[in-house]
Amino acid sequence: MLLPEGTQWSPTCWCSIKELKLARMDLLILMVLATYWRSADDMPWPSKDTIATMLDVDPQTVRCSVKKMEELGYVRRVFRQSSHRDNLSNKYDMRGLARGQQAGQGKS
Repeated sequence: MLLPEGTQWSPTCWCSIKELKLARMDLLILMVLATYWRSADDMPWPSKDTIATMLDVDPQTVRCSVKKMEELGYVRRVFRQSSHRDNLSNKYDMRGLARGQQAGQGKS
């Protein structure tokens, strides 16, 4: 999996998934989001339906997982609208996950 330039992801993050209070589905959703993350300045923006289709789950499962990760401070939804004020898929800011992972490393 390629990460945007300037983004650091270390193998130690896999050890702290439980400490971060993430379930397997949360991790799978983060992996899907990472596949859409092209650069540090361009947050991923797949639709919930796209994520659900990729993981063969109901879109409600994706909504619940994203909501949980947002409440934990790991993901932040950035709402988007077209110039005609139509809703577009959210962008996902995952910088909170990096902060949480760093905090988890400090506990060792």
